[in-house]
Amino acid sequence: MKATGLDFSLLNLAAHEMRVPLTVFRGYLSMLRDGSLDDAVREDAIRMMEMKAEELEGLAEILVTAARLESRELMRQPVVFDVGEAVAAAAQRVEPRARLERASVQVFATEAPARVHADRCQVTRILTNLVNNAITYSSPPAAIAVEIRPCGPVEVAVHDQGLGIAVEQQARIFERFSRFVGGGANRASGLGLGLAISRDLAELNGGELFLERSAPGEGSVFVLRLPVVESWGRDT
Repeated sequence: MKATGLDFSLLNLAAHEMRVPLTVFRGYLSMLRDGSLDDAVREDAIRMMEMKAEELEGLAEILVTAARLESRELMRQPVVFDVGEAVAAAAQRVEPRARLERASVQVFATEAPARVHADRCQVTRILTNLVNNAITYSSPPAAIAVEIRPCGPVEVAVHDQGLGIAVEQQARIFERFSRFVGGGANRASGLGLGLAISRDLAELNGGELFLERSAPGEGSVFVLRLPVVESWGRDT
C-alpha cells in the first residue's frame, strides 16, 4: 500500500522525536562502557535514562493508538473502578520525569468514591498525557495539581501554573499535529497527537476532554469528564 503524505509526516516526526532519547541512551552507555561515569553522577544518569525510556514508551503508545483509532480497531475493555486508581497510576508513570525535573504532582480528592465504568488503561493514558503536558509547558520546577471531582459526572482536572494558551490558539489544541509554541521558548516538541488521541479515548469511553480555562502566564486547567457508573447500565 502506498503511504500518504500524512503517513510520511507522522513517520518523520516520530523519527525526529526518537533521536533525542536514543542519543541520551547511547551517551550514557558509552560512558558506562569506558568507565567515565563515576558514582557521583551515576544516579542522575539512571534517572535520566528512566525518563527517556518513558518518553520512548509514550511515543510507541501514541503511534499504536493513533493507528488503531484510525482503523477503528481500538476496543474498550471496560471495568468498574475508582478513577483515583488511574490518577495514582498516571502519577507513578510520570514520577521519573517529575523527580528529574523537580516537578511536583499533588492529588486532591474527597473521601467519596469516584467510580466510573471505563477502560482503566485508556483512562490512565489520558491522565498521563495531561500531566506530562502540564510539566512540558511549565517553567521548572513545575507545580501540578490533579483534582478529582466525584459529584455528578466524575471529573479529573489537571491544573498547571505554566505558560498558558492564548485565546487564538485554544480552538486548535485538540487538532492532530497541533504543537504549541509560546512563552518565549520553542516548546513544539512531541508528535502533536497527545491531546487529539486523549480526546478520542475520552469519547470512546463515553466521556469528554476539554480545556476548562487557560490564559498566557496563568497556566491551564484540562478536565477529563466521565459518566458515573449508573449511567452506563449493567450491560454496557
